[in-house]
Amino acid sequence: MKYLEFVYGQILNIMKKYYLILLIITVSCQRGKFSEDVKIVVTNPHPFELKDIVLEISDDSLNIPAEKFQNTQLAAFIGSEEICVEHQKPDWSDSGGRLFLNVSLPALSETSIELKFEKRDDSGSCSKRTLAELWHKTGGEFVDHKYVGGGAFQPVDSLRVPEECTDHSFYIKYEGPGWESDKVGYRLYLDWRNAIDVFGKKTPHMVLPEVGQDGYESYHNMSEWGMDVLKVGSSLGIGTVAYWDGKNAQRVAVTDSVMCRIKANTDLFSEVKTDYYGWEAGNNKLTLESYLSIKAGSRATYHRLKIKGQIDNLCTGIGKDPNAEVIIGEKNAGWNYLATWGKQSLNGDLLGLAVLFPVDRLIQVSEDEYSYVVVLSPENNRLGYYFLAAWELEPDAIKSKTEFIDYLEEYCALLTQPVFVKIQNQIKTGNNR
Repeated sequence: MKYLEFVYGQILNIMKKYYLILLIITVSCQRGKFSEDVKIVVTNPHPFELKDIVLEISDDSLNIPAEKFQNTQLAAFIGSEEICVEHQKPDWSDSGGRLFLNVSLPALSETSIELKFEKRDDSGSCSKRTLAELWHKTGGEFVDHKYVGGGAFQPVDSLRVPEECTDHSFYIKYEGPGWESDKVGYRLYLDWRNAIDVFGKKTPHMVLPEVGQDGYESYHNMSEWGMDVLKVGSSLGIGTVAYWDGKNAQRVAVTDSVMCRIKANTDLFSEVKTDYYGWEAGNNKLTLESYLSIKAGSRATYHRLKIKGQIDNLCTGIGKDPNAEVIIGEKNAGWNYLATWGKQSLNGDLLGLAVLFPVDRLIQVSEDEYSYVVVLSPENNRLGYYFLAAWELEPDAIKSKTEFIDYLEEYCALLTQPVFVKIQNQIKTGNNR
């Protein structure tokens, strides 16, 4: 019996040694999947500087375990200069984790960025340069589609729009969600109009939390921060999604229900998601998911759309104004633009508006009574396009038609040929601007 106990003990000791060795090998292999410091090489293939842009790199491209982002803080450097970096973890949508880097890239250049995982006591080099928000009143009730009683507007992360809510119901602050960068702000009418409006900004600071707190009229007048600069009316405003019935652009007016959510609100990236259930578009009834996002340093909103159901087109465009000239890009292959320029702001200032679209999705450029229209064909029930506004009173403003066209031409060139991002011998295309 003692002999058997001795043999059993020896076997147990051997097993413990092998388990320890196996554990060491396993941990070593896991550590070998990524470097503590990651080198990212970004190539700008264009003959113009890309100033103050935000690169977006997926976690899949980085090949770094998700827990690494959770357990350490990030820092990024170009040489000895620290740059702003942030990581957005995967969420309930179809978007995985993403890394955002704020950089400037000289023309025809190659720039090395060192990404470090380290413990830090400070907040890094970022400042708040984007914002998304949604506020509504509580404690009151709807009477004939007007919200009566209740206190001040309160910020929320999501809202199912009440059936009683319509335009000028005094329920939602400035009538829908808003999003802004340090360049410009936008808002979406979260009612039967479902159109997008523009807030011109005279400051790079985030201003939307204070806008509309005192009602609808104040932001239509000039203030220290700026003002609402676009008259939308029955038009597509700027970048509004609609259906082209062959003669008119039909906005998302009739639905079963609408749900809006603030999906991201960080220093470098903010996004609003709106679900339109049971949208009646022509003879079709479908669900439409709308994602409106903006990045630091950018005037442009990216409008990403997902469709559940059958539809032959989606359209977007720009509201007509007799004081504005229509401009259509002529030399662009991958991405092109429809734009207007002139003294079309509510204050009588110069204002440029543009929609940028993928050429291979274009069905036609047309117009109806209220809007210039771009009709596009979704691919696999998805579609994406950009829209932007440039106001002459914003900081570092575009102040001439020539400057505006040059800006749009460069933007389309960048969308057609994005920068190259090389990570650990893998070459990926960076999503920028």
